[in-house]
Amino acid sequence: MEIVVIGGGASGMAAALEAARYGGQVTLVEKENRVGKKLLATGNGRCNYANRFVEPSRFHGQCREIIHEVLQAVPVDEVLTFFQLLGVTPKEESDGKIIPYSEQGSNVLDLLRYELEQAGVKTLVDWKVTSLRHHQKDWLIHSEKGESLTAHRVILATGGRAGSQFGADDSGYRLAESLGHHITPLWPALVQLRLEADWLKALKGVKWQGAASVVEQGIVLRREAGELLITDYGISGPPILQLSRQAHTSANDDASSPKELRIHLLPEWDSETIMDELMNRFHINPDKPADLCLLGLFHKRLVPTLLKAAGIWPPHLPAQQVSATAIKKLAEVCRSWSVPITGTLSWQQAQVTAGGVDTREIHPVTMASTKAPNCYITGELMDVDGDCGGFNLYWAWATGLLAGRNAAMG
Repeated sequence: MEIVVIGGGASGMAAALEAARYGGQVTLVEKENRVGKKLLATGNGRCNYANRFVEPSRFHGQCREIIHEVLQAVPVDEVLTFFQLLGVTPKEESDGKIIPYSEQGSNVLDLLRYELEQAGVKTLVDWKVTSLRHHQKDWLIHSEKGESLTAHRVILATGGRAGSQFGADDSGYRLAESLGHHITPLWPALVQLRLEADWLKALKGVKWQGAASVVEQGIVLRREAGELLITDYGISGPPILQLSRQAHTSANDDASSPKELRIHLLPEWDSETIMDELMNRFHINPDKPADLCLLGLFHKRLVPTLLKAAGIWPPHLPAQQVSATAIKKLAEVCRSWSVPITGTLSWQQAQVTAGGVDTREIHPVTMASTKAPNCYITGELMDVDGDCGGFNLYWAWATGLLAGRNAAMG
């Protein structure tokens, strides 16, 4: 059984290796000059290749049936076993993230490349597929340079648009469309947010442990906690990446309502506790300047902006001149500081693509296309994206394994 896997990323390598192990004669083609480039950047170079707490709620997409089916078909322990057989010893962190014990993503890629070679997978790099056509019982595959391949089965594992610096583009979607597949709207996910605020440049580089929520028409869409970082364009940090999927439409979908980010500076404190703390700080020393009243509680550079947002100005105003109403307003800002969201950063900064091939056109267990015979679709190319923390790589491995074995078994 001749099988061509198009795309040498995480999902493509898993599919190629599994297909070869199930008896397929496999050729893996990659448009870049080497396979696995994007894999080296995951987990800040440590390759956060899975997460212990894989569950449907950590994945997103318009049609969720395929998510439930894949998670049942390939439990996270099967993915861990796949890597342990390669030689990757897992190290599990407190939040469920799983990385190689060596903490080097390059180890994972080296072992995958070795196993592909040992399994007899033929790898072609600098081989960008430009056309894909089914003729009689075979697939005819043509490259940008005029080269061609034939195969009994093909696996589309080209990945999404996120990470353009690693060669990611929309070529996979064009190939899928040429086969009759529908592509749901695409947008960058797990990416930083742009905000509308006049204090961004002044606070650039300020970071703290807090929380943030995306809100639309007064409804909280999602809330996340962790380290937040102010930038000159908006805000970053792990919680923001998690929120970016819900925040996206504020700037890119005219049909949606404007969204705002609510920053929670003291997420573990309730309103009464915050108010009591501020009242005590302002009343304990009536002559103390207002800005000094907040030192020891907030980052020094953050203080003037908070005071201004509460209408307490100038910042060195004596504490005794700050009214109870102003302190109440300051407490509200500390509890939930609302800032308009204007969009996200670009595909280059995004970690994953939201949207993709409509999963109703993919068999939820085999990954077989319902639009084209003997064709399989995997990974980020489909309309499924996961949270930050190893969920997207799990999805890549799991769907690649399913597609590889089913393509070989026929």
